[in-house]
Amino acid sequence: CVPASQPTTTTVSFGSGPFVYNGSAFTATASVSPAEAGEATITYSGDCVNAGSTCTATATFAGSAGFDASSASASITIEKAPTTTSVSFGSGPFVYDGSAFTATASVSPAAAGSAAITYSGDCVNAGSTCAATATFAGNDNYLPSSANAGIVIKLPVATNADMCKKGGWQFATDDLGNLFKNQGDCVSYVATKGKNKAAGR
Repeated sequence: CVPASQPTTTTVSFGSGPFVYNGSAFTATASVSPAEAGEATITYSGDCVNAGSTCTATATFAGSAGFDASSASASITIEKAPTTTSVSFGSGPFVYDGSAFTATASVSPAAAGSAAITYSGDCVNAGSTCAATATFAGNDNYLPSSANAGIVIKLPVATNADMCKKGGWQFATDDLGNLFKNQGDCVSYVATKGKNKAAGR
């Protein structure tokens, strides 16, 4: 009399989600019950790396002496990874120098790609606000993100009398950012080493 084989149950799982793109292939684990029956082998189908794809794991226990074969499957859908974009003009003060101020941007994780920067406002002249918007458009594996930064461009502080001459007083301020009323006002500020503040205009 040949003893009957025992039934088995095979299970397979990718674990708990979310299953977010990380550049590596997702893998599953399998188990066979009862454990003494043996182990299952896992095969994969689909794309188990990239976002937007479905990865399927099939665990198969081929059977053994006294134990029946069994199998199971599990599938996941891989999600796009989040990103963070940052943008900065760097550290101030942002003093008028006749050139346009520019910003730098970065995307995290760096593997996602780079951000494009657009500007609005006046990024050259004093008294104006310059804004930078950095945008990462996203791609097959990463979600889009963006960030904004803004600066106010200031006039330089008068540090010597020559800056006050030939109309230069119109393009300088005291250390508090006050405008000068005229050349004499500017010269007075410099001569008193900042004690006499700009009278304004």
